[in-house]
Amino acid sequence: MANRKQPFGYKMEQGQIVAHLREAEVVRMIFAQYNSGASMGALAQMLNKQDIPYEDGKLWNKNMAARILADKRYLGAGGYPVIMDDDSFQKAREKREKKQCPVQKTAAQKVLRRLSGQAVSAQVERRVMEMLNHLIGKPEQISCPVNAPNRTGGEVDIAITLEAALEEEMDKQSVNEDTAKSLIFQIAAAKYAAIESEKYEAHRLRHLFTECCMMQELDADLVQSVIQKIHTDRRKLTIELKNGQILQSLL
Repeated sequence: MANRKQPFGYKMEQGQIVAHLREAEVVRMIFAQYNSGASMGALAQMLNKQDIPYEDGKLWNKNMAARILADKRYLGAGGYPVIMDDDSFQKAREKREKKQCPVQKTAAQKVLRRLSGQAVSAQVERRVMEMLNHLIGKPEQISCPVNAPNRTGGEVDIAITLEAALEEEMDKQSVNEDTAKSLIFQIAAAKYAAIESEKYEAHRLRHLFTECCMMQELDADLVQSVIQKIHTDRRKLTIELKNGQILQSLL
């Protein structure tokens, strides 16, 4: 076969463009296989096993298969003989367009990915919503866990150091009142900062869940406001709320 001058599936005969019967059959097979789920790569591999090359000296590749699937001349465009039915052609077109336009992630899915460090399944998204809806219905179950991680150790250490400095200052025969006042204010500030954040967060979350309505779809803002991180494995979903409380559910 010489280099192609006509689209695959056609040939010139007595000055007229006519269907190349064997190639036309391959064209129809390409559409049928693609519409049945074959990928472009699988199509190229399958076509290279046929005894009808796309062009002399060239193996089939994904681009060749893609050009055939997009060529409207098989429907009769440009005066070419029809060798492909419209339904199969349109089905292939819709499938190609769907692959070219991946489904956009929702805001909730983006937040879940950030909190878990990976893409999450629809099952995980649904289970997270169920767990949060449960708390919306029973906000009293929000509590500060006894073993919540200590996120304020630094402020406690600062307060202890400042108290030691104040005690040392007060033991002096001549107390510097300005220094003592400054230390007292610093101690108060450090102790205020050292108030357990988990207790504050537990109160905030209870109030937030009390004000929420049951969700029909996951609310990205709520997820971001109440969840610290998410961990999943094949069987279990673990959620750490911002008050340190751990929730778990089987998947």
